[in-house]
Amino acid sequence: MMGKGVVAERYQVMSKFWKEALGLAAYYHKKNKFDLPKLETIESEMMKAFQEYAVKLNEEQLGYTINELVKWASRTSSKNQSKDEIVGFNLHRQIILNKAMIAVVEKLGEYAVPYIQN
Repeated sequence: MMGKGVVAERYQVMSKFWKEALGLAAYYHKKNKFDLPKLETIESEMMKAFQEYAVKLNEEQLGYTINELVKWASRTSSKNQSKDEIVGFNLHRQIILNKAMIAVVEKLGEYAVPYIQN
């Protein structure tokens, strides 16, 4: 288990980790490579881990992490897509981001509201 000291020192690196980890869930959503019940179990465990991580962050670190995840979820993926298929966001990443934000709100309650309003 990671202590607050480790998180405080490495929160920027950890935000990259969370983008990668949550990206796997988005990838499998998009590609349907897992059975849905297995994917839901994996996502549920990831959200629990993200909750525990978020609790260890101070205001600045949580704001940075959420901002990075929002940027990540907002990027379009135009690889192998025609102009007609490209939308202004990545739907699968948005779904995963929303699940992560719900997990944070469930854990932090009203303390998470300022980060989600922006």
